[in-house]
Amino acid sequence: MAGLTWGGPARDLDCRICGTRGTADGVVTTAGPDGAEIHGVRCATCGALDLLPVAGASGSDDVQVDEYVEGGAGVGTIATALAAVEPARVRRFLDVGCNYGFALDLARFAHGWEVLGIDPSYAAVRGAAELGVPIVHDFLTTESDLGGTFDLILASEVIEHVPAPLDLARVLRRHAGPTGIVLLTTPAAEHVTPESPEPEVVAALSAGLHTVLATRDGLRDLLREAGFAVAEVRREGLTLVAFATDDTSAPAPHWDRHLPPAVLEDYYAHRAAEADPSGTLAVGTATRLVRSLVARGAFAEAEKAIPRMVETVRARHGVDLDDPDAALAALHAGADASWALPGAAHAIGMTCLLSRDDVTAAERYLALAQQAAIAWIGTHPTDLDALDVRFEAAVHRAVALARTRPADAAALALELPEHLDTSTPDGRDRVAGRRCHVLVELVARGRYDDAGPLVGPVADAAPRLARGDGRWSTSALDALLSLGMRALNTGDPRTARLWFTTAADAAGEHPDDAHAQALAVVAREHVTLAAAQGAVEEVAPLRPVEAPVHHGLDVYWCDASGVYLEGWAHTAPEPASGVSVEVGGTSVRAARRPRPDLAAFWPGDPHVVDTGFAAYVPGTPHGEVTLVVHTARGDHRVPLDLPDHPLPRHEDVPELEEEELLAELAAAAPPGPVLWLGSRTDRPDEYARLEAPFAGRVVRHLDIHAGPGVDVVADVHALSTAVPAGEYALVVSRSLLEHVAAPWLVAAEIGKVLAPGGLTCHVVPWTWPTHAQPNDFWRLSDAGLRQLFGPATGFRTLRTGMAGGVTVTPSAQWREHAYLMPAVASESGAWVVAEKVGPPAGPVSWPVDAADSAEVARRYPVDGLAPAAPPVGTTARADADASRTPPSPDVVAPGTPAPVAVVPGTAAPVAARAALADARPGAATAHPRSAAVTAILPLYQGAGYVQDALRSIAAQTLLPVEVLVVDDGSTDGGGALAAAFDSPVPIRVLRQDNAGQSAARNTAAAAARGDLLAFLDQDDTWYPQHLARLVRPFERSQHVAWSYSDFDEIDGEGGTVTRSYIRTYQLPHPHRTLLELLASDLMVVPSASVLRADAYREVGGFDPQLVGYEDDDLFIRMFRAGWHAEFVRESLTRFRVHATSTSAGERFRASRVAFLDKLARTTPDDVRMQRYYVRDLVVPRLFQITLDDYVTALRSGDLDAARAIAGTAAQVAAYGRPSARRRRRLRALERPELVQAALRARAVLPSWLRPSVHTAFDRP
Repeated sequence: MAGLTWGGPARDLDCRICGTRGTADGVVTTAGPDGAEIHGVRCATCGALDLLPVAGASGSDDVQVDEYVEGGAGVGTIATALAAVEPARVRRFLDVGCNYGFALDLARFAHGWEVLGIDPSYAAVRGAAELGVPIVHDFLTTESDLGGTFDLILASEVIEHVPAPLDLARVLRRHAGPTGIVLLTTPAAEHVTPESPEPEVVAALSAGLHTVLATRDGLRDLLREAGFAVAEVRREGLTLVAFATDDTSAPAPHWDRHLPPAVLEDYYAHRAAEADPSGTLAVGTATRLVRSLVARGAFAEAEKAIPRMVETVRARHGVDLDDPDAALAALHAGADASWALPGAAHAIGMTCLLSRDDVTAAERYLALAQQAAIAWIGTHPTDLDALDVRFEAAVHRAVALARTRPADAAALALELPEHLDTSTPDGRDRVAGRRCHVLVELVARGRYDDAGPLVGPVADAAPRLARGDGRWSTSALDALLSLGMRALNTGDPRTARLWFTTAADAAGEHPDDAHAQALAVVAREHVTLAAAQGAVEEVAPLRPVEAPVHHGLDVYWCDASGVYLEGWAHTAPEPASGVSVEVGGTSVRAARRPRPDLAAFWPGDPHVVDTGFAAYVPGTPHGEVTLVVHTARGDHRVPLDLPDHPLPRHEDVPELEEEELLAELAAAAPPGPVLWLGSRTDRPDEYARLEAPFAGRVVRHLDIHAGPGVDVVADVHALSTAVPAGEYALVVSRSLLEHVAAPWLVAAEIGKVLAPGGLTCHVVPWTWPTHAQPNDFWRLSDAGLRQLFGPATGFRTLRTGMAGGVTVTPSAQWREHAYLMPAVASESGAWVVAEKVGPPAGPVSWPVDAADSAEVARRYPVDGLAPAAPPVGTTARADADASRTPPSPDVVAPGTPAPVAVVPGTAAPVAARAALADARPGAATAHPRSAAVTAILPLYQGAGYVQDALRSIAAQTLLPVEVLVVDDGSTDGGGALAAAFDSPVPIRVLRQDNAGQSAARNTAAAAARGDLLAFLDQDDTWYPQHLARLVRPFERSQHVAWSYSDFDEIDGEGGTVTRSYIRTYQLPHPHRTLLELLASDLMVVPSASVLRADAYREVGGFDPQLVGYEDDDLFIRMFRAGWHAEFVRESLTRFRVHATSTSAGERFRASRVAFLDKLARTTPDDVRMQRYYVRDLVVPRLFQITLDDYVTALRSGDLDAARAIAGTAAQVAAYGRPSARRRRRLRALERPELVQAALRARAVLPSWLRPSVHTAFDRP
């Protein structure tokens, strides 16, 4: 069989079904007949599967035609399709791509229709001669003269072969006329998934023969595009069946109607009797006839037909079916296999088993059928009929052996998975159902010991199958009763009662099934019999228990092309063999991802570290999304209730009120005129809007192109040659700097024309489409603008920010390399306000000629970019936007990002202007500017550290507005040292009785004047950029309540232990889900944090009852309240860890239990999503930490501490509802001296004799 490789690179596609052009995701790769690779790519629009390269023309020879005819040519499928139409409605019937002509022959035989076929193949030539049906040996085109239109046209398994399916559909419609009906069948693209049996997928692909596979919706839409007024498509397993017509009054198709078996059997008998017995037509139809009769239990008629079948097999293949042993020996000796032999032998074997009551002969024929099927599959691996015969022959051979050699029957039943693809749930259920059948046969014949090997697998599956509505419920019910019978007759009435009770309970779920109800009566009677034999206690029936699926989603997004999910799924305790994601009718096998972080939650399960997954499901993103976890015992399906936003959720990016910002600049700037760069427009009202914020000042407009209202036409690279130096108080632009060739030169030129202390403001795009080509050169972030308007060009940056939130969705061509991008937020633009403080720090140059520069600038298109809608973040009036003309390089373009707010939540404009003025340093001070931050330092017996902490505050590049020191009952004089400290900002010392660190922080927060709170523990210090870096996230979003950074770990003496602790230990940050928050210690250090004061007070601040874990507790409460947190990856704090820290000792362990109890009360489980937060996430983590404490105490010889810690371990474990066995082990920890002795004894044993212990005891 051609192997399948799932997935593959994106490829260029011109979809043959819907016409979509572009790139498409690779789905599967297989090999064609010549060994060359064939790639299946999925259309993102209609879901069709195009097979590349395009299949070439295929011919046929006598060998291929013989195999096709002998194999029945799908006559049953053809008969079903024809039955969908009322026979009386049809007079003329056309079969397009008729091949040998069986549909024509059957339609003429069963209905008497006037038939015609058209097909260019050699098979059509032979069929026309051997069946005597009219076939035109040609391709069907619009010019084909077929004598008029047809009442019914069949195109069975044709459309997947043609390079232009839409053209074919239009040709079919033309030949159907206004009242004709078209029926099509084709393999379903939906079936090509990793979850489908591989032989069925290989058959559907038919690599090298098929060109495209359509989906149900795609085929329906194609038929409608071809012009059909009515188009219905139905999926039947592997196949799509379509009905199309222009006659809106035509009766709906009878999809559930089938040609009566007797009619089809009469046709087989007719052809088998008339055909040459040595020909393939005779052997094929004779075999089909017998198999059909046996399948419906018509054994008397089958006995009459068997001799003709035996005659044709002997005449055609030289195999004597009257001697199955000789035929089997010939196969073993290497005789050629044939299609007819497996089915013929199986039919005779079933007749012997079920009608002749000759089980010995049945076993011989079924052994022949099994071996003949294996031989045929060896050369025809995708023959689904032979695959089915192989399995069923093995099953019924086991049934026959149950009556002759019962021990061999059980062994063969256990080998059934070797004869069937069990990679799918249907395959596994089929094996389980057939094993039930064999066990019932053995028990019914009193072979209780021989049935023993089947008891385990049947007991695992039967309770589930018996309750289902599938084809195996009856066999499973019989098996449950048989398990009880076996137990009762082998002296185990207690087990017998359990099985009888289960059988009766399961039968009760089928109230309309007479067999099930009769079985329930028998089962209840045997419950009484089991009780009489000693099983007096009532037992509960066994019901199937699904292994719980623990799962989490880290990333989710969807667009018009598909759905992407990334996360983890774990089925404890059984390992998962894989994960699939289903969206609507499309399923994709997920790629596996390592998740070592999950080992902390399931330390005893080595498989959990491999349970991560990622999957992109192409197609229309509609319908239910289901996570399917595959295990050896079956599939576990978890419907996902996905949010209406991506994961992680995008944070809102504030907008800039442009007019307010410009008004602030006008109020803060020195006297003088304003220069607008790139402000050309032909609308006077637009100039009025641009100049409104600068009321009272002269505003001049400069642009590279002349136009109404443009005062100066000039290249901004030579600005100082066009306007007087030092003249302007303000220079502003919007959407200019991305269009200039050398923006650093422009920045220096702006500095030349500004007066001393003058201000400049610029807004630029960041994540924004290319526009105004060919002069779209740059994208600048707020950091880039700080560099551009910094000391190098003679400026001091006062404020910067980012603007309007956007998401970038990659195209299909490179989506597979950027699946996370749609879940990552960005900003559409950036802005800067800067002050001229002097000349540039050095020469600002670029090798450019002034004339050349002006020429390049003039290439900016006069029309510019004019989108239909304003961008995200725009706050200007809609009427003003609509009035603008297309921009020039220096024009305010309506298609570029709008600016964002200067300060989130800014109060009155006057206060905002004052803040801007305060941000500009006065000539008399050398201190950095202030911001509305209160620094909080809780102090208790910290005299040796407090001055270092205060020095680090005073050294900040962004100073707080105040420092609050809370003396929490110290007796070492630390408060006095703080009060006397020489600080550039006010220090207030608040004194209180000792109440703990959390209470001290809360006291300071209540008295704080700042909008932001920056905490610093007495023994920690900040790096100079600490506040400047951590304040920025608050400027970008009013939803941020907590900004925190990485930190360096130091010891009690101040020596560095670990640089960039979070990065070094690869701790996951930032935390975006509750699962992440609870899964591990957060390591969000208060000394490395700045918090929004309003949010802090809203949630109640730090919990004073917690001495340790108070920071985790506060972070979780803020998250649950809807506030956002931002992580700054830079290390900005030195965090001290020493023996006297609050993170050690009995108080800390008590706080651990209190924290756990609080989480148990405030974080309810989400049973619907199977999220058991405390049990599955928190308890394992805190128990591990406590056990580590226990081991540390044990190794140090502090047995009293170990006993106390054992009590804490028991308290923690209790929240996880431990088993009785685990509780006993916990009680053993309360005697540490015995634990020590046991560990010493274990240490002297050879490694292979050592009993296993918890990993905490094995750590060095």
